[in-house]
Amino acid sequence: MEGKHLWGSLEHADAFGRLVQRRLDPAPLCVLEVQFEPAAHVCCYNQRQDGIGPAYFADEDALKLVAGIREVKALQRYEPEQNG
Repeated sequence: MEGKHLWGSLEHADAFGRLVQRRLDPAPLCVLEVQFEPAAHVCCYNQRQDGIGPAYFADEDALKLVAGIREVKALQRYEPEQNG
């Protein structure tokens, strides 16, 4: 991805992570919680992802401008499913 998908809830982020893992990319991935300073601004596009929403997307240029991140923590890790 050339940016980051952002969700307003863990439930929606979890649903999207499972969808990506199952359909699009079997590589390991993580759902992260990111807390920004109150004055931080992230320029995002509103979107809906496969009926899971509301969702936002910040492209690489927008992410370069983000300042004021307070905390980042991993909430969920998805490992590839083993077939066979």
